Formats: sequence, C-alpha cells, structure tokens
Amino acid sequence: MTTSLKVLTLAPEEQSAHWLNLLEQAGFAIEVSRYDSLEILSRSVPAQTSTWQLVLLSDTLPGLSGPPFPALKTYQSLFPHTPAILIAERPTLLAAVAAIKAGANGYLAANDLATLGETVREALAEAARLEAVANSHRQENAHYRQMFENNSAVKLLINPATGAVVDANEAACRFYGYDRADLVKLNINNINTLSPEEVKAEMAKAESEQRLYFEFRHRDSAGAIHDVEVRSSPLNIDGKRLLYSVVHDITERKQMEKAQGFMMTLGHLLNSTFKYDTILNEVAWASVPSLADVCLIFLLQPDNTVKLQVLAAPDRADKARFTEWLAQHPISRETVFGIAGALNGHAHRLVKQVNPGSVAEGLSEAELDCYRALGINSSLAVSFGSRNEFEGIIVFVYGASGRAYSEVDVLLAEGVSRRVTQALTNARHYEEARQAAAAEMATRQELENLARLLAQQADELGAIIEAIPDGIFICDLSGELTRLNPRAIDILGLNDADDPVASYKQLKVFYPDGRPVPREERPLVQALRGVTNTDFREMINHGITGQAVQVRVSFAPIRASSGEIRGGVAIVSDVTELQRLEKQKDEFLTIASHELKTPITSIKGLTQLAIRRLKKAGITNEVSTLQSVEKQVDRMIELISDMLDTRRIQHGRLELQFRPFDLAALVRETSQALQATTSNHTINVVAPIELTVTGDSHRLEQVLNNLLTNAIKYSPKGGPIEVKLAVEEGMAVVSVRDHGIGIPEQDRPNLFQPFHRASNVSLYEVAGFGLGLYLCGEIMKAHQGRLWLEEAQALEEPPDPAEVIWAEQAANSGVTVPESGSTFCISLPLNLPPD
Repeated sequence: MTTSLKVLTLAPEEQSAHWLNLLEQAGFAIEVSRYDSLEILSRSVPAQTSTWQLVLLSDTLPGLSGPPFPALKTYQSLFPHTPAILIAERPTLLAAVAAIKAGANGYLAANDLATLGETVREALAEAARLEAVANSHRQENAHYRQMFENNSAVKLLINPATGAVVDANEAACRFYGYDRADLVKLNINNINTLSPEEVKAEMAKAESEQRLYFEFRHRDSAGAIHDVEVRSSPLNIDGKRLLYSVVHDITERKQMEKAQGFMMTLGHLLNSTFKYDTILNEVAWASVPSLADVCLIFLLQPDNTVKLQVLAAPDRADKARFTEWLAQHPISRETVFGIAGALNGHAHRLVKQVNPGSVAEGLSEAELDCYRALGINSSLAVSFGSRNEFEGIIVFVYGASGRAYSEVDVLLAEGVSRRVTQALTNARHYEEARQAAAAEMATRQELENLARLLAQQADELGAIIEAIPDGIFICDLSGELTRLNPRAIDILGLNDADDPVASYKQLKVFYPDGRPVPREERPLVQALRGVTNTDFREMINHGITGQAVQVRVSFAPIRASSGEIRGGVAIVSDVTELQRLEKQKDEFLTIASHELKTPITSIKGLTQLAIRRLKKAGITNEVSTLQSVEKQVDRMIELISDMLDTRRIQHGRLELQFRPFDLAALVRETSQALQATTSNHTINVVAPIELTVTGDSHRLEQVLNNLLTNAIKYSPKGGPIEVKLAVEEGMAVVSVRDHGIGIPEQDRPNLFQPFHRASNVSLYEVAGFGLGLYLCGEIMKAHQGRLWLEEAQALEEPPDPAEVIWAEQAANSGVTVPESGSTFCISLPLNLPPD
C-alpha cells in the first residue's frame, strides 16, 4: 500500500535523490522540495507556514556537521511541528545523542539506510501522536471556555466571613456530586483541600502575579481531587456581602501541563544515560509525585515470569506497605496491576477509581483486595518493549493523594512507554557499540601482541637458521628460493658477488653413482608434492673449488595450519668427509675381519687339538682352561662374522639363498642343539610336524640361534624357554619366550639398533656386542617378514628373594624393572617364491 508523503530535503541533489529512491522502495509516494541550505529555505518559505510532513537533513550542510548542530535548532524554531531526520555521512554515537537533544526525531548513518522507511514511519507516527495530544488540549480549553460563557460553569456563593456555601448552581452540584440541599450545608473548607494558611498564600501569590483567579484543589463527594481555577468577585445580595465564585475544573489542563513538563524532564533524563537499569530507575523516580504516588516497574524474565525491578515511593509508609505486600504475594502473570493484560498484547490498563462497584468495572475480588490493602485509589499500567516484543510494564499508582487517572493520562503513559522503549533500544545499541569497540580494541591489541610475537619468533628463527651448521634452503609454493643461510652458500661454493637464487637454479645435481638428478626428483620439488625424506643423497660441484661435494638432504613440505602446502624446506649437510671416513672404516673392518679370522681360526684348531691330546694323555686339569679359551675364540669369531654381516647389510650386499625347507624341523634342530649347551634351562618346543616355507635356511637358523642364545644368556637363573611355531594370517610365526631379566621400558625403542644393549645387562654381567638383534631384524626384513618384542606379561608366580634384591639394585641404578621375562617373535610369508 502506497503512502503519500510531502518531503523537504536539505541536502545536495545526489543525496536527496538517493533518499527519495529508498523511500519510494519503502512504499511512499513522494512530493519533494529540496533546498541547498537552511538559509535559502528561511528566505523562501515563511516560518510556521510549511505543509511538509517530513524533513530529511544531511550533515554535509553548514551547521549540521557536528554537535551542537546550530542549524538544527534554527530549523526547529522555524518549523517546530514538522519531524526532522538527520542523515550522517560520518556517524558517531556522540553526534547521535547531540542531534536528538537538538531536536532531531531520528539519526541515521548514510551507509546504513536500510531502516530509513521504518524510521520515517515511526517519526510520522510520533508527530501524529503529539498533534493529537495538542488538539485534545485545545479542545478541552475551548470546551471549558464555552461552558463558562454559556453560564454552565460551576458557580458558588460563599459567605466570606464564615466560608459557608450559601448557594450553588446545577453545574456545581454535578461537579461536586452533592444535592443542592447537601452542598449548601458545607463550608468551603470542606471542599478546598488547602489549609487556611495555604489559601492565604495562594491569594497573595495571585495578587503579586496580577491575576484575577486562584488555583485550588477541591474534593468532591467521592473523595476525588480536582484542580480548579476559581474566579471570585464581591457581591451584595439582600444587604449581605457575599463572594461570587466561578469554578472551572482544570484538572486535565494541569495534567497536560504536568505531562508536558514531565515529558521534557524525562527526555533530558533519558538522553543523559545509556545504562539499562539507570533508565528504568530514572523513569520511576521522575514519575513521583507529579504523575504518581508510587511507581512500579516489572520486567519479563527469560522463563516468562515477571520480576519487580524498581519501586519508587517517596513516602516511607507507602514503600514499607508495598514492599511487605509484594514479599507476601509474589507477582505472577495472572496477578494484579494489569500484567496479564500486557502479556496478552494489551498496551495499557486503566483503573479510574476504586470503589465498591469496581468489581463490575473489571477488577477481580483478588485485585480489589490488593488495591484496598495497599490503599490504591487509581492505577494506570502501560507495557513497553521494542519491535513488538513485550519487555516489561510500568504501573503508576495514586493512593493517599486521592487523585485519579483518566484517558488523558493514558496518552501520557503511552508516550512514556515509547520514550522508555526508545531509550532502552538506544542503551542496547550503545552497549553493543561499546562492546564492539572494546572487542575491536582488544582484537587490535591482540594483533599487535601477535605481530610483536611473530616478529620476535621470526628474529629467533632467523638467528637459528643463520647459526645452524647445515645449509638451509626455503622455497615458496612456486618453487622460487626465498631464503638460504650462509652455510648453504658455503656448500654451494658461491662468491659474495654471486646471486644465490640464480646460482641455485643453475646448480647441477647428481646421484652418488654419477647419474644426473631429474628436476622432478630434486628435494624441494619433491617437498612441494608433499614428500618428506630425511636421507636423500646427491652430489654437487663446488662453485669455487670445482670438486664434487657429497651431501645428505632432509626435506619436507611447509604446511599451513589447514594442512595446505605453502612451500618447502631442505636441510643440506656436507657428508663428503664423513663418507671418506666411512669408506676408510669399511676398508679397515674388511681388512681387519679377514686378517683376524685366519689366525683366530688357526687358534681354534690348535686349541681343539690340544684338548684332544690332553684328554688322551689323561691330563684333565688343564682341559677346562683350554675350553674357556675355545669359548672366547668362538665369541671372537661370532663378533667378526656379525661385523662382516653388518657391513654387508649396510651396503646392501647381504646375499640370501631362497629354497623351500621344513621350518618346523629347523626350529626343533636348533632348539635341541642349544639345549645341549645348558643344564639350567628347559627348551620346550610347540610346532607342527612339518611346515614348509621358502627362505635362506642358514640365515634363519642364525636368527633362531641368536634368539635362543639370548633367551639362555638373559635368564641367568635358568628356567623354562617356550618356543612356538604357528601359522597366523598367511605368515609363519615363531615366538621365543624366556623368564629372565626382561627388557626395560626405556630400552625398547632402540632395541633393534646396532650396538645397542639393554641398560640392565651390566647388573647380571651378561656378555654381548649389541649386533645380534639388529642382524636378526635385517635378515627378517630381507625375507619380507619382521622381528618384534611383545608386551611384557604379568608375573604368574611371586618373585624369589634374589629377584627382589636385583630389582632394588636396578631401581637404585635408574633401571625400570619389567614384569616377567621377554618374548621375541619373527614372521615370514608362507608363499615366498624361491630364487
């Protein structure tokens, strides 16, 4: 539905056109006048003669750019009845408050005009409501004046000496609620609520102000109080000097004047604060005693109940009476004061005057009991809330004063409701803006702190990169080199004048065997594909010496927190010298192994020959010594063999002969051979009759022999050793379990590394070199199988005292004591193809 609207815009033409377009979109049919300034408008249109319904002003015009908005005040003096909305190109909260105080009916930001239509409708509605109040005021004055002129005004004849009412007209009888016979029996002091001293003071005030009337407050037969204007003149009747008084009821006029004053005061109060609780408290206390003897404000709670928020009662007796009653009668939705009606969508509830007939007029028995208990003569309840949402209710109460509310007061109460709603909305907006500003400031501070932290971390990282003894290469997502440290420049062999990035691009890279490394296989290129490698070997030509440099490269992608690859990093170590030393070591081990093996083999043969001759000659006392020598020779041979095997494995030259054989028979034969070497252990074998697999039986025998030898060595107190062979998920699995000293928890991660031994072997003086498990693991990998240590098992029997003593020694040495022995397992495929 289209609404016709006459609009005046004080703004540049482009802004004006934009606003009018928005209003037309909001359903208005616009008739517009536009002026470039208030000065031009004042010269063109006489004051108080405009027919515009709305004025839109821009803060780009002189006098409107900021507080205190002098042009806005000038406009209000020229056209006070036309609502004005200020649209700000540079909106601020302080400017909004100042604009409202200067007389603007609305304040909007130019970059957020989505609510322009709604704001215009609210401004027009507010103007219409104020005009209705003003019209009502004018009509009432005309009505009173007509009654007076038509001799229908209240008239009394009073004896000035005694104050007795001598006569009264019908209008007076109706006004005071008495029959004429009863009214003439009264004294004026029975009607006038002022004391004789207050009457004299009012007469003196009227004389000093040179007015021909007095303002009193008269009480009618029902006890209701009326503000009256009394015009009196002396009159002689039958020789008696009387006072002729014409009484006009100005109660509603007084109420309107009081309402206007109250609304102005309320406006100043509400414009001075943006705190929710303060607003409600200011409204309640501003209402007493001018608009109420007691004012109560209730708020709707999240659970849809109501709670008393403010009780404003200047009289201590009233406050005590209301407080006690409310404590004994909790407020609910269905209780008194019109709360239920407000919750059901009724904007207000008026109880004009409590009397015996009030039940029939809408008060329940419970409400009537409440009103009488609290001494309430009249009440007016009005709800408030924003955007059609009920937030609470304001209850105005007249009690001891005897005053009563009328429909005129309803208009005032509704105006209060609108002002409160707007003030609360502004308070929420202010709080939201304050919180947003605080959050923005906190975010800015956090960003600054983060920036400082990042800068510090960048400096620390830069220092670390510069100090690292290895070369660091970093590239972005496109592969462009973005950073390299001094050590990287040294490894590349660049001069100070060289461009590192250009030199890096021209770098020729080779595998250790001399083959060129394709670009797609270069470390940083692989890193950008998501590849991570900690041991990539390549060769480069040193830029200064021209010599080949062998390097080891560790590279990985650089990822964002989301996992997205953002670049790559490579750490380059010059291992040329290390490789040379490794080669020398290998050559030494090879030569030493072969040179040692020949004489040791001769020593073993001569030792065995000597043992046989001593036994034949019957000289047995030296046999044990030679047998010890033979045992040590065997250990030396084993060490040499293990070292040679280790070298072969590390250089990928371990040769295996894969042939089908019976693994079950091999397990039994190896177990029987080692059973003959010990009398303190019992080797129990659980295996099928036959299990054919493909592998190097000699090397697998070496593995079984090592595991069983370890089980014997690391069970110094003897005991059973369980050997099991089974088929699990297509794999042949052999487990060897002992009940010895076990493997401490801290040693398990490095258990299969070369030359590593458990930390508890020294307590038992168990000999070994730390190569056996390493070799076993590599042999099983060559068979596409594996070697592992199972988790420790719980003790099945209490430990004996010697074990407890050892455990205490181990604890004092920082060794973790296992629960019971160790279980090593090997596995290999059943269907491994032969050579």
